[in-house]
Order: sequence, then structure tokens, then C-alpha cells
Amino acid sequence: MATLYRLQITLQDTPVAISRTIEVPDTLSLNQFHLVLQAVMGWENSHLYQFEQGEQIWTHPAFLDPSFDIVSDFARDQDCEAVLCMLLQNVGDTMKYLYDFGDHWAHDIELIAIVRREFSLSQAVTLLEAKGACPPEDVGGVDGYAQLLAAFANEDAEELADYQLWLGCEQWDAGNAKPDVLAKRVQEVNNLLLHSVRARFINWALNPSDYVNQTPIMQLLQPLLTVLYAGPLKLTVKGNLPLKLVQAMFNVEQNLPCWQQRRFKVSKIHSEQESALISISRLIAQKSGLVKLSANKLQLTKTGEKLLLAQDHAKIYQKLLAAALDKLRWTSFDGYPDFSFYQLGFMPMLDYLQQAGTDITSDALIDMLRQWLPEFDVEAYDDYIDDAFVSRFKFIGELFGLISVKPLPDDELHLLRDRFSVSLNPEAAAMLRFSYPVV
Repeated sequence: MATLYRLQITLQDTPVAISRTIEVPDTLSLNQFHLVLQAVMGWENSHLYQFEQGEQIWTHPAFLDPSFDIVSDFARDQDCEAVLCMLLQNVGDTMKYLYDFGDHWAHDIELIAIVRREFSLSQAVTLLEAKGACPPEDVGGVDGYAQLLAAFANEDAEELADYQLWLGCEQWDAGNAKPDVLAKRVQEVNNLLLHSVRARFINWALNPSDYVNQTPIMQLLQPLLTVLYAGPLKLTVKGNLPLKLVQAMFNVEQNLPCWQQRRFKVSKIHSEQESALISISRLIAQKSGLVKLSANKLQLTKTGEKLLLAQDHAKIYQKLLAAALDKLRWTSFDGYPDFSFYQLGFMPMLDYLQQAGTDITSDALIDMLRQWLPEFDVEAYDDYIDDAFVSRFKFIGELFGLISVKPLPDDELHLLRDRFSVSLNPEAAAMLRFSYPVV
């Protein structure tokens, strides 16, 4: 028997009453709850947000990321991975949700009932009642919305024409919450939450198949692991792999199908640092617990020795993949800021590809990511993070043989973007398993 919260959400100080009554699981994180509020209210998820209770503030993850400088008067207390039932526990408990720090839309949220019943993950969020239309984004807050309503009520020709042009409509019905539109948005957020929940329970059903052995990461590291199995490897003065070994790994790299279409090709390499693929693969190996660095020597750990001796390639692959997703700092790929939430989108993206069963464009991946991870879609971030995410997703996905990528032709709107279509490899899809029955 699951626990659902029945909540009353009221937008403060608006010239007309705007409220929503919903039921949601009590286990939603505040980030997930933010998505729900955006859907049921009718907002467009284009601004920053935070939750408040008393003097405590649960804020947007961007405020907590030291690599991202936001100047704000708002406190940076805790991020929104807190769970809803940590803030609301008894009927009558309240909290606040602030959306858009410029327009300052303040929402009162009250727990009005606790319901215990079974529910489907695909119908986790229910909109029970909706009153009042959601104000337009960037209208200027409560005062700006009041001016808009006055213009439509008084029919001042010049001012009304400006609003009609801006809104793209002749009339504005402040009392119409547009329940059909909200119902569709609620279903969309239910689908997104389902993907997010499913992705947390993904297990890899690995076996020592030829597929695992032929993945780029396993082929690339084979020369290194073979050398380390014979004993510790002394590095160069600068801490790099010996050039002979680097060249052997580079020869493997040159024959990998997903890297054969590079624009510039060379036959020799002069340093480990000249190949991002080699240097990052080595870094993943070290973070996996298979290899360790000590006194300028690289050597296998006891776990690494045991797995190599047993030729347990599936377990080696699994440890490498876990390290790439959980321990590797993805800023190593391209020098973009190290936003930790980038990596949170990797597994939901694989789940999405598995469910889609067809090619998905990189632009579509970005659109889905912005919905899954509200912290990714922030007004303060520049567009270049789109390219950073897709390049990193592509890099790791291809390195581990999880995805197939096909380049898309450039067009005038995307001259500088690495555009491609991507699909989940059938062998990778067969390895995805869920540890609970999916509704």
C-alpha cells in the first residue's frame, strides 16, 4: 500500500484565484516535485526555483555548484534531492515554492489529506481540480499580470494590441484553467517520472559474451591490462604510459569503427595525452578499482588480478562502466564546467532509447533531458551545455558499445553543433534489466 499526498497549491496575491489540487507520491524528490508543479500550474520551466519552509531553503542545484557563479540574495542551503515527505508529514503542514526570481511567483502548498492506496507508476500524479489560468511567463509578476487583465477588461486599444501581439491571441480568459491542456501535461510528467524511476533500477545482465569483449573500452585496455598482469608498470617522468604501450593502444583505436570516420588521421602518436580516448580509458580503469597508481607505477589491484585470472570479462566491463558513470569527472572530456547532474541523465537516456526502439536525434535527446532533469534547463546556463552533454553521452555510449551513432547533415541553424542520430545497440538492450516489475 503506497502513500499519496493530496496537496492544495495556491498562487499568492493574484488578481484572480489560481489554485490546483493534486495527489502525488510522498517519495518524490523536490526536483521531481518541481516538474509536477510546472505541469499542473501551466508554467514553462524556464526559470530558477526554490522551496521554503520556515527559515530553511531547498534551492536549485545550480546554486550549490561551485563551478557555476550565480550572484543572488537567495540563500544556498540545501539542494532539491530532499524528499517531499521530509517537509510535509502531517495534514495541515505547509511549504512554499518560489518560481522565477524576477517575477517572483510564490506558491503556498498545504498537505490537506494523506491517502493510502495502490497506484500505477504511469499514473503517479493526479490533477483533481484546477482553478484559474496560469499567468504568462515573464509578464512582470503579480503587478504585471494585473495590468494585463486590466488591458483586456478596459479594451484600451493601443495597450490591448500590444498584449494581443505578445500573447498571440485575441482574448485572455483568466478563469479558464484549460483542463485538457493540463491533463496532457500531467500525463507527460508521469511518463517522465516513470522513465526516471525505471532508470534507477536498471541492472546489467552481463555475461562473458563476444559482445562485451569487443566493446571499444575492453579492446583499448587489453594491451594495458596484459602488461599489468605481468607486473607493475613504471610510468614516464611526466606520469604517462610508455610510448610503446601507447602506440599499441593507439593501433587498436585506429581500427575501432566508431572512430574511423574522423576528419584527421595519423598513424603514430607521441604521447598518451594526444588521445582523449586512451587517456580517459586509463583514468576509468584507475577509478574502477582494477588498477592503482603508486610511486609513479601503475599496477593491478587484488580485485583486478582476481578478475583477470578468472577471465571474468563481464565483471571487468561492469566495473569500468560503473566508474565511468559514477566516479569519472566528465569535465575531462572537453573542459566545460563540471556540472555533476550531467551524468544523472545517462541511464534515463538509455531507458528512453530502449523504449523508443528507433533512432533518436541528438536534438531530441536534449529536449528529453531538459524535461527529465529540471536542473539542466535553467535560464542562466548558456546553450553550449547542450553540446557538452550530447558529446559526453556520445563519447561514453560509444566507448562502452552501448549506442550506434549516425551523423546528420549540418544545416543553417546548426552549423556549429555536432548533430547525429543515436540508437541503442541490440546487444546493449538485451543487457538492460530491471530489478522490480515495471507497471
